[in-house]
Amino acid sequence: MKTTYQVPGTEIIHEVLDNEVIIANLDSGVYYSIRESGAPIWQLLLSGYNLSEATSMVAEKYSMKIEDISAPLQTFVNQLLDEELLVNGSSLETQIKLHLDLSWPTKFNKPSLEKYEEMKNLLMLDPIHEVDEQGWPHQS
Repeated sequence: MKTTYQVPGTEIIHEVLDNEVIIANLDSGVYYSIRESGAPIWQLLLSGYNLSEATSMVAEKYSMKIEDISAPLQTFVNQLLDEELLVNGSSLETQIKLHLDLSWPTKFNKPSLEKYEEMKNLLMLDPIHEVDEQGWPHQS
């Protein structure tokens, strides 16, 4: 059985815009960007494909050898795990995979995770971070 991945919790939000994935960690105020080849790989991983399956799909899409892309994809997934943007998910081989209409770049580039901390302090000032168990806003 192969491990799949998932977003760890509600503190990590993400959105696909054109050929880019924007990810924000609401707890830390750090946000990230994944562009080009990384965007469809992110989508595959979150849709129930394990790393081996995603690697095979990328190799087929770009007519490349699996050996040539497995190391860059493993490095990319390790970055996502290190930043706690992904965690190991279900290892069930019977997990349902979503049908995806992926936007693939014309050329394969090693996927990379770009990290931005410039707005960290500003994002942390947002009153949403001061929410208690009653939620926000609430009446007194």
